Amino acid sequence: MAKALEDRVIPQLPDRPAQDGILFEPTQRRVRVLLGGITVADSRAVMLMLENKRLAIYYFPVKDLRLDLFVPTSY
Repeated sequence: MAKALEDRVIPQLPDRPAQDGILFEPTQRRVRVLLGGITVADSRAVMLMLENKRLAIYYFPVKDLRLDLFVPTSY
């Protein structure tokens, strides 16, 4: 069974020094998420989560999401 990209361990990424292997950093970079040409997230206040040997992940403030486009799931 295929794994989601964020669940794969990427061995070529270097370890980042962090307590418990996870580090959160604020970034001033503007980050946008488009799906089918529609902007679903747009923020200059995202947090970047760095975890050893994994891809970095952006976390958005709820106020910067188009919640009207999201559908709740049981996940």
